[in-house]
Amino acid sequence: MQRKKQIVILVLLMAGISYLHFSTETHSPVLHLLHRELYLAPVFLAGFWFGRKVGVLVAAVASFLFLPWILVTGHGAGSYYYIDNLLEVIVYAAVGYFAGLYRDTRISGLSALHRQRLEAAGESTPEKGQRVLLCIDSPQTGLRGARFIARNFVPDQGSAITVLGVTRAPSRDIFRSQEAWQEAKQQNESRIREAAHEARTLLERAGFPPQGLRLELLEIEQESVARKILDEWQESFSTIVLGAPRMTKTQEFLFGNAAIKLVRAAACPVIAVP
Repeated sequence: MQRKKQIVILVLLMAGISYLHFSTETHSPVLHLLHRELYLAPVFLAGFWFGRKVGVLVAAVASFLFLPWILVTGHGAGSYYYIDNLLEVIVYAAVGYFAGLYRDTRISGLSALHRQRLEAAGESTPEKGQRVLLCIDSPQTGLRGARFIARNFVPDQGSAITVLGVTRAPSRDIFRSQEAWQEAKQQNESRIREAAHEARTLLERAGFPPQGLRLELLEIEQESVARKILDEWQESFSTIVLGAPRMTKTQEFLFGNAAIKLVRAAACPVIAVP
């Protein structure tokens, strides 16, 4: 999911819950308590999507939005009333913090695993960021890899991501004329080119610097996609990311699976996104 969409979802959730909260009569405490618990949803999502800082920030906003109702309806209430609501504010902060901690820890763990694999392969970790190859050989599966990078890789000014669109020329035997074959070939190239541009746009929206994003198009005919990448591309990158189609063992045997071949043969880490 793109970062802007996530922000829109958070804003809509906060606005919707706040509208219900402020439009409900003060003599309906049960509904207000329900609204108080509903604020936990955007607080959790903020931490899970953006980390501890944003999670705690959204928790503070939720507390600020709920606080006026406590002040208005708290006249004459006992100490239990204030303690209960104060504990809920603490719960907001705890949920935002620990959801963000999980997200930050997961990203740190992936980065550490990446460095370990580079060391095990006898390579040095790039000082100025990662060199990632995003391979798109199918419009259906190609964007999965871009979404995975957007969710799990930290945008870095020193990182370089190459979006490689791979087009395969169709077999001439299934077409009656050269014109029909040429038209099918151009349609396939157009779909891959559009998917590659969409992947690059998605990464830009996720915060990756445009100067670190490069778009390349590769045309192959009979050779394997995996073999072409292994022979000409893998030496220039520290990580390869690609979408993996869901195939049965029979389909893999008959048609091949580039993701599996790369995982088995590449010297650098390969992330196949199902």
